[in-house]
Amino acid sequence: MGLCGLVHALAARTSGVYIQHLEYTAASAIEADPAEIEWARDMIPSRRAQFAAGRWCARAALRALGRDRCPIPADRGGVPVWPEGVVGSISHKPGASVAAVAATATCCVLGLDLELDEPLDDCAIADVVLTHTESRHVREIGWGRWGLASPATLVLCAKEAVYKAVYPSVRIEFDWDDLELRFDPPSRCFSVVWLGEMPHVDVRGAFEIGDGWLLAAALGNQ
Repeated sequence: MGLCGLVHALAARTSGVYIQHLEYTAASAIEADPAEIEWARDMIPSRRAQFAAGRWCARAALRALGRDRCPIPADRGGVPVWPEGVVGSISHKPGASVAAVAATATCCVLGLDLELDEPLDDCAIADVVLTHTESRHVREIGWGRWGLASPATLVLCAKEAVYKAVYPSVRIEFDWDDLELRFDPPSRCFSVVWLGEMPHVDVRGAFEIGDGWLLAAALGNQ
């Protein structure tokens, strides 16, 4: 399927959300807005390439949404600043970037995350990312028949998408164990259960698995 196929499959299941991707090499000449270049001038070259590719994807997604071209700066925390009436999210991995946008009439929060379907580098990381309930849940599913190499990385990917969706609106940093996810492989969807005193934002999620990639989106209303 490749990353292109994953993007199209996820977009088809998230009505009103426009997703674009770009796979590139270090030598790629990626179009960038002058205002964005200024913001990224202190980044190392590899990070600057990721930044430019992500903004390219974001502008392509905005065009698909019917919005005019505009720079997409970032605030002091590095969160993209979207045009009025738009929510969006950008994710990078070396050599690939993805971005998603939607009108606020469609959803109030939107997050997207891209990961390689590889085991986490340190088993201790999985113990931090997954709650005990999630660990039991993903073991019971039997992910091998769904083509997933690393269930823990899928949980990380989905939680990153939720964080990117929720943080810009609540501006509260939360931990991995402030929420639990429930996955439904046949529908390739997941639900979010908020724990403790976190704001209970109504968020739902969808994911795709294929050719070594994991792609997750989280969207909803406050």
